[in-house]
Amino acid sequence: MREAAADHRFALKLLAWITGIWLAAMALLIAAAALPPQASGTVIVLYPIGTDAAQSVTASAAAGAKLVSASWFDNLLVVADDAPGLAGRLQQQGALAVFENMSFAGFSFAGCIGATARGN
Repeated sequence: MREAAADHRFALKLLAWITGIWLAAMALLIAAAALPPQASGTVIVLYPIGTDAAQSVTASAAAGAKLVSASWFDNLLVVADDAPGLAGRLQQQGALAVFENMSFAGFSFAGCIGATARGN
C-alpha cells in the first residue's frame, strides 16, 4: 500500500514540474513573439483575461486601430492601423501584448482563434 502512495506522489511531482516548465517556456515564447511598440499594420492584440468584447473594441479604437475581426475570445482581436506606433498605443490602452498577424493562403493566423478569413 505504501508503494502505491509513493508512486502517486512521484507522478504528481513529475506532473507539477512538467507543467511549471511548460508554463515558463510559454511565457518566454509569448514575450519573444510580441511586437515592439513602434510596430503597426494588421496585428493581433491580447487584452487581460476578463476583458469583455466592448472594452477590447473600445480600447483598440481609442488607440486609433480599426477592428478587422473578432475572435472566439472577448479579449483577443485582430485590428489594423498603418500609422507607426500602433503596438505601443494599444499597450497604453491596456493591451498585454501585440503580435504579428501572419497569413497563409488568404487565411490569417487569427483564424486559429476564431477570426474570419481575410477579405471576408
